[in-house]
Amino acid sequence: MGAGQKNVLLRLTIRHPVRTLTSSEANGLRNRVYAILHQGTEREWAAD
Repeated sequence: MGAGQKNVLLRLTIRHPVRTLTSSEANGLRNRVYAILHQGTEREWAAD
């Protein structure tokens, strides 16, 4: 972590209102949120 950064734990619940999401769809959404919020130098992507 860099100076001025804080460590945050975020729980993300990903649900579609009428059907089951595939693992690929859920991981894609998780990765989009991660890319927006993450400020470190190392990234850890969810695999399909």
